[in-house]
Amino acid sequence: MPIKINNKIYERIQYSNESEFEKDIVDNADDIFGEKTIYVDIKKMMKGNNIGVIPDGYLIDLTVPEDPKMFVVENEISSHTSL
Repeated sequence: MPIKINNKIYERIQYSNESEFEKDIVDNADDIFGEKTIYVDIKKMMKGNNIGVIPDGYLIDLTVPEDPKMFVVENEISSHTSL
């Protein structure tokens, strides 16, 4: 079922790999997250408590200018193909 956001129609897509999905997230970040946000597409290792992760990006939410927030974003497809 299609979704309409800001007069733009989005159709459901079955992605075969995460890189295609991540590209669409970057290309449509304003529509997905909102115009008062900034999506930063940087894959940088974060470490803490003997755990290391590489998120797909970061979202800076400026919806409430007096209370900006930052989120770690991980884009995942429901299944992965075997290598």
